[in-house]
Amino acid sequence: MKAQPEQSAFYYEQHLSELKFKNQELNRRIQTLEQTILQHQKQQKILQESEEQFRQMFAKQQAILFLVDPQTLLITDANDAAQQFYGFSANQFNTLQVNDLCADTDMTIFFEKVKFYSSYYGEFKHHLASGAICDVEIYASAINLTYRQVLFCIVHDITARKQAENRLHHIGFHDALTGLKNRSYFEKELQRLELLNSDSLGLIICDLDGLKLVNDTLGHHQGDKHLTAISAILKECFHDSDVLARIGGDEFAIIKTGATVDYIQSACAKAVQKINDHNVAACIPLGLSFGYSISKGTAYSIKRLIVEADNSMYREKLQRGSNARSAIVQNAVKLLNDRDFICDGHADRLQSILSKLALVAGISDSKLPELTMLARFHDIGKVGIPDSIIFKPDKLTSEEMSIMQRHSEIGQRIALSSSELIPIADLILKHHEHWDGSGYPLGLAGNQIPLMCRIFAIADAYDVMTNGRPYRKALTPLQALEQIRLSAGTQFDPVLVNKFCTLTKLI
Repeated sequence: MKAQPEQSAFYYEQHLSELKFKNQELNRRIQTLEQTILQHQKQQKILQESEEQFRQMFAKQQAILFLVDPQTLLITDANDAAQQFYGFSANQFNTLQVNDLCADTDMTIFFEKVKFYSSYYGEFKHHLASGAICDVEIYASAINLTYRQVLFCIVHDITARKQAENRLHHIGFHDALTGLKNRSYFEKELQRLELLNSDSLGLIICDLDGLKLVNDTLGHHQGDKHLTAISAILKECFHDSDVLARIGGDEFAIIKTGATVDYIQSACAKAVQKINDHNVAACIPLGLSFGYSISKGTAYSIKRLIVEADNSMYREKLQRGSNARSAIVQNAVKLLNDRDFICDGHADRLQSILSKLALVAGISDSKLPELTMLARFHDIGKVGIPDSIIFKPDKLTSEEMSIMQRHSEIGQRIALSSSELIPIADLILKHHEHWDGSGYPLGLAGNQIPLMCRIFAIADAYDVMTNGRPYRKALTPLQALEQIRLSAGTQFDPVLVNKFCTLTKLI
């Protein structure tokens, strides 16, 4: 049955309408796709331009920068600053994995944290192409470039900062003079070992003999030499693993883990032998008193260990204390004798003059030995005066004279350290006082000055004037006597001057 013309026309129109609709939909979709493609192309262009800008900025930044592949950890790019800092070329960098730069650690875990947290920070030691090792801090972030993700690393050279931190740490736990650990480190180490309940913990306490006397008489510079010499000896006698510390002005301590009595006694004996060897050629002898204690069981307290070591050291110090001071005084006398060529027999001549003047001044025979010792040791304090002043050929300046005048006080301190010289310690202090109070160091006047010092002042001045000094020619006996007469009542006791003038013809 054939379709009617009306039906055919309807079907055609309907089909045509459907085709137009589909064509419109297709065109719409095509337009949408074209717009999407255009938008994507624009975005791609923006990304490419942005990446190009990033690369230009990356290459020329003064900061040290490099990019790392998150999968292989290969360095995919390094800017000019990185090439200059590390000393590798761009091609060399492209052959390196980031761990190739590390001197002491693997950076794999670090970059895993970067990927997990998106950014992370760490400090490392890195090799340079020259072989040097630098401390660096790295700030790393995961960033997306056009076709891939990379780990963007900013590197800061912190070598100078680390060196400063190390210096501060060293200063905080080391003694500046000796280089040994200081008291702060010593106490922290004992606290740490106490928490560990260390068994057989040995503690040696040492005290440098006569340091105060050396400081007071010869000066702190000589005391410092004693301290550094003792430190060097202790370093030689104990193991590197032992903790050596200076815990006070003249006190040292050694901490020994796994200590035995044999080890401690052997090390101390070795130190004593080295000190004796040192003293053979030393102007001023060294002396060290030792005391030690060893913990017995883990319940042994550190406080008890310190008390026992201290007590042991002080027992030895009491036994050798007078001998140590005597040795220092004997060496001071030796130094004085070595310098006596300046005075060329001054002490011997003084003894002759003093013995005769003492008789006419009414000094008892029992006091003559003190005058004899004063003649010999009155200038013992000059061992603490610099050679530049003692040996100066010209007249001393006011500042130098002030230093020279300290020898009376230094001499008294030395004398008080010797049982033999104690009787004349006060005379040594006051032998430069003047009758009118213009002398030193106390400014005593008249009868405040001990009689033996007044006698000594006249005899000493006469001998000095008649024998001269490096900066002054000798006077004749008559000229010297006239000078003494002129100073009667000012520098000298006028009654003693008259007696001395009468006596001069007998000398």
